[in-house]
Amino acid sequence: MIWPLAYNVRTFRVRYLDQQSGEWRESWDTRSPDTPYRLPRAVELGLVLIAPDPEDPTGEQTID
Repeated sequence: MIWPLAYNVRTFRVRYLDQQSGEWRESWDTRSPDTPYRLPRAVELGLVLIAPDPEDPTGEQTID
């Protein structure tokens, strides 16, 4: 069974923290020479969701 994390997602971003360099990376591959058989120290997930604009009386406008 699949359970959605969120609905109305405008953007989804994943970054990985490299323990050795202390820098965030946009990609991670345990088979690459840069990160052989290593897992990231931390993973950051970023979501921008679409929601109705509370200031719009018609309910047609959305905000991020």
